[in-house]
Amino acid sequence: MVSRLLACVGLVLTGSSSVLAQPPTDTPKPLALVVAYADGRTTIRSLQETFGFWTPSFPRLSDAPGYPVLDIAGRREGDEALVTVSLLKSAANPSERVAVTTVRVSREEPVDVSALARYGIAPIHLSVVVAGVLAELRIPHVGVASGQLEVTVSQPTWDPRYRIRVTNHAQVTVRALQFQSLRDGRKDMSVRQKDAQDRPLIAPGATYVFDVSLSPRDVVIADGGRTPESWPDWDEFLMTAVIWDDGLVEGDDKVLASERQLYDAKVIELHAVRQWLADAASLTMTMNSARRDYEERTRGLGGFVRAAVLADISRFGRSHPDADAATFGEWVADAARRYAEWETRLVTFTRQSSQ
Repeated sequence: MVSRLLACVGLVLTGSSSVLAQPPTDTPKPLALVVAYADGRTTIRSLQETFGFWTPSFPRLSDAPGYPVLDIAGRREGDEALVTVSLLKSAANPSERVAVTTVRVSREEPVDVSALARYGIAPIHLSVVVAGVLAELRIPHVGVASGQLEVTVSQPTWDPRYRIRVTNHAQVTVRALQFQSLRDGRKDMSVRQKDAQDRPLIAPGATYVFDVSLSPRDVVIADGGRTPESWPDWDEFLMTAVIWDDGLVEGDDKVLASERQLYDAKVIELHAVRQWLADAASLTMTMNSARRDYEERTRGLGGFVRAAVLADISRFGRSHPDADAATFGEWVADAARRYAEWETRLVTFTRQSSQ
């Protein structure tokens, strides 16, 4: 397939060198309260503005039944937690409680709640740790398969996620994009960005934004808590292919072949959907019976379109729980139009990209 401008040029580097991202300084750091019990178990709870939980499972110093429920509640004050430890006679009646102690806990100053021993309960250890959602990510080098697209990568918050912004400076709409990230020279992730119903993705002059969340690669256990040791941030972020709405592709043209295979499968599904809608228009159905009938009629026909139709039926059912036959008929007519337009988009693009 002939590319628009840079089929033989490859990737154009547009990013900066790898440096630490700078999340907004006014974003509260995600913290967690860790409760470590004498038997080695831990409980971890996100440190919200206010928090609270209870448990009937904790080690005792004696067999005396005492209070069967341990209650821990409090509030966050900056990077500290003000925690009240109580005992309950019943989780069903939290008003019957004995307040054991109130302590202030921080990352620098964990606390042992030894006052529990007076009630025959083994002391617990409270600490505050950085939650598993804090990260400072490197900003990767960026490579772009088209000189008409501008791509930037940033870290918008303390969350471990990248935000990718793609601006289309061409006079043609973008239909789909293929990305790949590299870490230590090896492929870390591959993702294709496109509209769920195959509409054009980025109009000329427009900017498309999406986020990619990361999960911790290594986790260490310290002071009774779990905290990330490293995040799979990226050395490079490459746009390896762009499919334009007129059927041309820049970069890896195998992406276009893959999309056209998906389109062929979706056209088969859409034809079945439109046939079902034509039959449904002449039937008196409730939304529940319509869903069951559609599921039976399209069983084994794939997933992309079928999932979209089932979600469509469910949305209508939730917003019109008492829909009569006339209201259902209006939905059928509208759905027939929308799915016919989807099929036309696929057929038109397939024809253009084959020329």
